Amino acid sequence: KACIRWSELRNTGANWSIYQEGTYVPSAGYAALMPSVTLNSKGQLAMIYNTASSTTFPTIRATGRNSTDPLGQMTYEEISLVTADGYGSFSSRWGDYNDLMPDPSNDSIFWCTAMYGSTNWKTRVTSFKLAPFKNLDAKLNSINSPIDGTASCSNQITPNITIKNVGNNTLTSLKINIQDGTGPVTTTTWT
Repeated sequence: KACIRWSELRNTGANWSIYQEGTYVPSAGYAALMPSVTLNSKGQLAMIYNTASSTTFPTIRATGRNSTDPLGQMTYEEISLVTADGYGSFSSRWGDYNDLMPDPSNDSIFWCTAMYGSTNWKTRVTSFKLAPFKNLDAKLNSINSPIDGTASCSNQITPNITIKNVGNNTLTSLKINIQDGTGPVTTTTWT
């Protein structure tokens, strides 16, 4: 399986040197290739890349690390930016157009463009955020109910979601913001 070898270079005044380096191997066992890596002003390092396997079409994924994380390790849980549904057929070239850069107004948000597989190859422009306080980091893992497109015409819907702790510390509570379409945001607290 292909994996990604990455390095962070730093200029010490007169010379460039390797500050840290590592090898990123996705935990799911598929190949990782065609990376694009960048830093923001906080020293967060973000990486997007393509993945593929005998059971996975060419997909775009991302990971990253904070400046305070152990050197040489991508510590953020891998996220899928777009899941492919096929193989393109218009050319034998593919994937060498990936790019990644921090947002100029909030550089914890990283904007990227990358190719993925579909009936024809497609390019996705999207963004993702690396939380600056990784120790206290929760994410929406799934929306269990209502399942997309199956909500009834009832005036009341009771959503069911799964939240995952992707930080380093135990979470005992968190605030969940809920918005229906363009309606008002309501907040509920989970403990």
